Amino acid sequence: MGTRLYLRRVMCNSTAPPGTVSLTDEEKQRTIISLQGGKIFGSYSTNDVLFVDGVDGSDDALKSPKYISRVHAFVDHTVDDDNFEQYFLYDFSEYGTYINDKKLGITEKHTLLPRELIKFGHPNGSQNVAGGTYGQPNAEFAFIVEMVSDRDPLYEELGKMGATKVKVLSGSAVTRVMTGDTREPSPSTFENISFPSIPKRARHDLPFDDAFLCYFLANRYNDKYRDAIVAQSTKFLMREPTLRVADDYLGSFLNVHVAHKDMKSKQQKITVIENFCKANRYREGIEKLHSQMDLLADLLVEDEEETDRIRDLLVELSAQPKIGRCTNCQSNINRHDL
Repeated sequence: MGTRLYLRRVMCNSTAPPGTVSLTDEEKQRTIISLQGGKIFGSYSTNDVLFVDGVDGSDDALKSPKYISRVHAFVDHTVDDDNFEQYFLYDFSEYGTYINDKKLGITEKHTLLPRELIKFGHPNGSQNVAGGTYGQPNAEFAFIVEMVSDRDPLYEELGKMGATKVKVLSGSAVTRVMTGDTREPSPSTFENISFPSIPKRARHDLPFDDAFLCYFLANRYNDKYRDAIVAQSTKFLMREPTLRVADDYLGSFLNVHVAHKDMKSKQQKITVIENFCKANRYREGIEKLHSQMDLLADLLVEDEEETDRIRDLLVELSAQPKIGRCTNCQSNINRHDL
């Protein structure tokens, strides 16, 4: 029996989804967010799930919530050869993502389970410690994880909803579909990888990696970007045939490596490879990539100029004026905003 998970909106309650009993059947369906194909959550306009302040039709409905980051969190959706579907939640925010009131660590991988309560943001989130429990009964953006079997009509409906982008208003239980703005589900090439931590700069410095993460998450499924990663992988395999033993993971690794702009030296490249292998240590064959670590690190150092061109492509695809600049205010992006 196949099953799928999805999110249902919770209004101002920490344990159950009230505030929906008086809704019509159509409105109740609009409290649902499909996770098929993966989802990016936050206040950034290109996200799959856009959080905004206010109620439907109000002047406040275009304002960014105070405790929601531009790229706040990411749900990765995977399907194995037996059509078993899993959903992994990652936090990238300043004010935190909380599972049953427990704060996730930055880029920590959490496997979603039915009946878990997810809350995005917290008034004291910047001081809250990862792993700690922090109650927030009146959270503005809270969702229950629910499960449906393939015998339920909603199962297929979730697949149809997967490419739809939605807007979640702080003062409304239902979501609004952002029409004419959809993306394809995750391609199988990259859907089964795990993301190791992306290093951050000091808080007083312009956080390139934080801003770049916006571009990376928003465009990692773009055909031009994927072609560039495939081309780099093919070049490595042609130059060093011994790398072919690690062919199954090379493209996925290069997809992660591109986000590590500040890791320039060979030793730093080795660290990135080790972190990737550790994050994927339960996947069959990952040891083959680890065995080629020294050779791959040399190739990455030699080809850093090409990797920088791929990073520039990501920024170009995002239609951003410059890294570290915000299109709305044209001012430098601070760590608080990401």
